[in-house]
Amino acid sequence: MRAFYAHPGGNVLIQELVDLKASLIAKGLEADVVPGVSDYGKNYKGSWEDWQKGVVHRVNFVTKKPVYDLFVVPGDDCGRATAAILEEALSVGKPVFWWDGNGAFERVSGVALFDPEDWQHGWRFERGEK
Repeated sequence: MRAFYAHPGGNVLIQELVDLKASLIAKGLEADVVPGVSDYGKNYKGSWEDWQKGVVHRVNFVTKKPVYDLFVVPGDDCGRATAAILEEALSVGKPVFWWDGNGAFERVSGVALFDPEDWQHGWRFERGEK
């Protein structure tokens, strides 16, 4: 199982990835955690929209299985690219979870625009089942 970590832009701390993996294991989910910045560096080919959709729909060339089985987000808001990835994941029924950084998870049921002028933090997560 692989988890896409939709962290805020820029680099992510190694300890944060270790903590997230440990939190997932504590919930019974053995998953390799891939930070968004790593996927972007490896797979971005000049189009934001293509990369965002690829994060959700990409399959392993050999196994033909989806590259990511679940998506995890920290914090209370996100930018346009993360919002698009999460909306796409939710639209095809992939699980998206909010993580508090200390081991607690909540299901994300949607992403809502609250500040159209802020493309870096203008979307909030709707948590809980719908």
